[in-house]
Amino acid sequence: QLSILSTFNSQLSTLNSQLSAFNSQLSAFNSQLSTLNFQLSTLNSQLSTFSTLMNSIIYNKSRNFAIRIIKLQKYLLCRQEKCISKQIMRSGTSIGANVREGTQAQSKADFVSKMSIALKEAHETDYWLDLLQATEYISQAEYASIHDDLVEIIKILTSIIITTKENSLAKQHARC
Repeated sequence: QLSILSTFNSQLSTLNSQLSAFNSQLSAFNSQLSTLNFQLSTLNSQLSTFSTLMNSIIYNKSRNFAIRIIKLQKYLLCRQEKCISKQIMRSGTSIGANVREGTQAQSKADFVSKMSIALKEAHETDYWLDLLQATEYISQAEYASIHDDLVEIIKILTSIIITTKENSLAKQHARC
């Protein structure tokens, strides 16, 4: 009977080892599954952000502004203005490009960075518009019309940046 008990204990020990190995593999699988779920959640969040931003006010306004800038450049080229028209084309269309790029940001900090670049481009565009008006390449009425749109974009971008930073800080403080 001692021999049978010894064999039984040996088999039980083997089963416990196998069960331990199985539990270890199951734990690793659960960890991988958790990682995949997190990645899926992140992708869904990015898709939601992209969808929201695509339909958002800032996306539409910056896109429409870029279209106005392209038309302005055509008008300026007809008036033989080649220097400022290139500059305003670059900065004015870059606003919407950075807003769009922000939809694929890898983090809140990356998103804020893209929106900040868009804001800087908006301020540069404001400078070029001011020069065009001051040198009478565009009238006061033309300047006022496009400038009003640009000021609205600047206000929206500023609000997005401030709100995103505040929300990020609030989440950091909530974790502490």
